[in-house]
Amino acid sequence: MTELVNNKIPAKAKKIYDYHWVYMGICMIVASFLGWVSENIFRCIASENHTIDSRFMILPFIAPYGLAVFAAYFALGTPDKMRLFKKEIFRDNTRKDRILSYVCYGTAIFVTVALGEIVVGTIYEAITGLTLWNYSNIPLHITKFTSIPTTSALTILAVILMRFAFTPFMNFLENKMNYKLALYISIILGSLIVLDCLIMMFNFLVYGEKNIYWHIDLASYF
Repeated sequence: MTELVNNKIPAKAKKIYDYHWVYMGICMIVASFLGWVSENIFRCIASENHTIDSRFMILPFIAPYGLAVFAAYFALGTPDKMRLFKKEIFRDNTRKDRILSYVCYGTAIFVTVALGEIVVGTIYEAITGLTLWNYSNIPLHITKFTSIPTTSALTILAVILMRFAFTPFMNFLENKMNYKLALYISIILGSLIVLDCLIMMFNFLVYGEKNIYWHIDLASYF
């Protein structure tokens, strides 16, 4: 039990840039949960009966959100310390460079989100015949799988989180969370989240089904 209290990081523990892999795993798990929550908030607001549901998952985690946080940090760093993989882009801490860093970071996120939604939505529909989401009723939509308003909202949220939440949260994990505990959680819960995601994809691709394991119409309670 003492091993789970003392935060002793092994000397050989692997890192990705500034942070150890196990803590990045914890961050990805938290991001996956927040993605599940955010999708339900959007669905609750947008649906007629203010519905929340399982979002096709058994567990309350959506793995692509965790992967998105990892990809953003791995490829771009953070908005205030932007880089292209290992190469720093804006070295001078001038006002102009800071503005350019935010603009470039936001643009990269915007393009990636928009193209990602189009590619994933189109491929799934071509293979399974299922339309996973449809933004056709949203103004300025680009195909039915993405739109300027939704992509802009996701971009702004991503920039804010990567600027003001990611670094403090990762520093907190590095300094306060026991390494072995983080390792166990990352391996066990991370494996379950990946398995859950694979089950969802299997149902989509093989059975052509969008499984909703539970749903709650909040309008019926008011």
